[in-house]
Amino acid sequence: MVWFLVVLLMVVVAILLVFRKRWRRNKAIQILLHHSQQLTDQTMATALQTLDFHVAKPLVSKPMTDIWGHGIMAFSYQLPLQTKTLKQQPLEQALQNAAEELDIASSDPALPPFVITDFFVLDGQLHVDVAFITNEATIEYVRDVNRVA
Repeated sequence: MVWFLVVLLMVVVAILLVFRKRWRRNKAIQILLHHSQQLTDQTMATALQTLDFHVAKPLVSKPMTDIWGHGIMAFSYQLPLQTKTLKQQPLEQALQNAAEELDIASSDPALPPFVITDFFVLDGQLHVDVAFITNEATIEYVRDVNRVA
């Protein structure tokens, strides 16, 4: 009977250690996601400002982790349409210039720090998805998106 209780206790401790490790990993990813979102929002706001594309309220993105999975640093923006049309190519260049100005680098030398993965107009709003190249999951996401396009 004592051996059974010892084994049971060891199993419970092992399960608790696994859950603790998973919780700490998830917490670290949440911290990275929040920091990446702030940097991406700041860079996107700077890029839009250089293109004279004004947004009335502070620019805040929505993380795309619910759609594409855990660990992907991609963010979605919904911008109001304006008389001045915003094009993808100038926005990409403005993002790269803003990243250089803010001293933000990519974790993969083959990719720029910010990659526009989607750009379309729907229901009178411009939708722009931006990936911040900061980890392997995001790099794989960008490569998958480029394969499809």
